[in-house]
Amino acid sequence: MRDDGYSVGYMKPVNTNAVLQAGQPYDEDVVFIKQIFDLPEPLDVLAPVQLTPQRIQALLAGGDPAEFAERLRAAYRQVRAGHDLVLMEGASNLREGYVIDLAPPDLARIASEEGSDTKALAVIRYDDARSVDHFLARKSV
Repeated sequence: MRDDGYSVGYMKPVNTNAVLQAGQPYDEDVVFIKQIFDLPEPLDVLAPVQLTPQRIQALLAGGDPAEFAERLRAAYRQVRAGHDLVLMEGASNLREGYVIDLAPPDLARIASEEGSDTKALAVIRYDDARSVDHFLARKSV
């Protein structure tokens, strides 16, 4: 896409497996992509919602997940403003993110609400015949 003249942005909107490094959530995928593609946005914008096990426990104990959607919207607007298109890295499964009301279908909806002509591509690894259920579940959303 870059070779065709497009400015391409990237985000990993929700990470439910974030680890702490120096007291801050850290995602090596995001660090790698930022470096390889020389992206100008800071890591907390490229990965706006990083859930550690501690944050998930706090949510289950009665925390409010609403702040995460607004953080995601603000980060998306920032990345989108600087690029022709934005690639968003999806979840590792179709259920990831429900704890904060930001499951994969919600991410596409938010991007659409922010004025983007959103297209979604689901890539599902084929392990065996049961993998078809994952595909059909995604197709029905």
